[in-house]
Amino acid sequence: MSHPPYPWQREIWARLCGTHREGRLGHALLMSGRPGVGKSAFARAFAGFLLCESPQALAPCGSCRGCLLQTAGNHPDYALVVPEEDAKAIAIDQIRELIEFFTLKSHYGGPKVAVIEPADGMARAPANALLKLLEEPPSGAVLCLVAARADALLPTLRSRCQRIALDKYPATLATAWLEGALPANQQGEAGRLLAQCGGGPLAALALVTRGGQGEQDEVATLMAKVAAGERHALHAAGDSAHIAAGELLDAMLRAAQDQVWRQYDCTPVAAPDRVLNGSGNALNLRRVFEFMDTAFEFKGLLAGGTNVREADVRASVWLSWMQAARTRPQSGRG
Repeated sequence: MSHPPYPWQREIWARLCGTHREGRLGHALLMSGRPGVGKSAFARAFAGFLLCESPQALAPCGSCRGCLLQTAGNHPDYALVVPEEDAKAIAIDQIRELIEFFTLKSHYGGPKVAVIEPADGMARAPANALLKLLEEPPSGAVLCLVAARADALLPTLRSRCQRIALDKYPATLATAWLEGALPANQQGEAGRLLAQCGGGPLAALALVTRGGQGEQDEVATLMAKVAAGERHALHAAGDSAHIAAGELLDAMLRAAQDQVWRQYDCTPVAAPDRVLNGSGNALNLRRVFEFMDTAFEFKGLLAGGTNVREADVRASVWLSWMQAARTRPQSGRG
């Protein structure tokens, strides 16, 4: 990642660097934001800035011992804590190893820095172990917690962190960057893609790169068929089995949100030509919002490392959509 970070992050990057220079940086930073805003890249880049031995005003020097070790991925005073292979969440043993890491003296006399991601997916046991570390942080320790949903962390954890909200930025900065990153045949689509992905520039680019727009249309088509009674939810679950459960949930949420916007005469962005209720009549918005709450709960289960099968998530979310889409409002808009 180049320094300073992505254009939409530069203002908060400068502010955070200034806080560090003034000696007001907290020992725990909670870096949160919607998917695709670059939380992970920001946290890792800032860790490199802290470990640089000759930092510039807003960037590491790139040539000192600390920078070279960090670039090589073997700085002894840096720890990256992510779920182990095949695991969905950080385990308590990893937090115990992190506590041991911070008990050791710094190799080069500077800070010891750790990036923990995703911090919002931890179960209660590792979260409580991390809380003990934050309650009595070793001198010179800096922990960067990365989370898509800050409110999913224990309140006692959040209260001990300096909050860094990474999803508050001018849309023009993200749009300009995305326009430059898109393939030539999709120039001019940045605004729509950003809206489709909830404002996350990296998520929008990833959607294009992996061909996710086709998946989005496929999911919207299935949702319309289920709503119209042309396809049963369990058949739709089988039809969408080739789409990862997390991506399926995102696509269904985007399409449902579009339908809500359509009913309030706003411009939809994910499936502009798709009417998800089949008959064209208004959906029961209360039921649609209940469906969206259910989908978000499943996203949390998948992210939290719980023992849940993707096939069960797929079937349940489609059944939830069928119930929501086939329940008509008795009066008004829902």
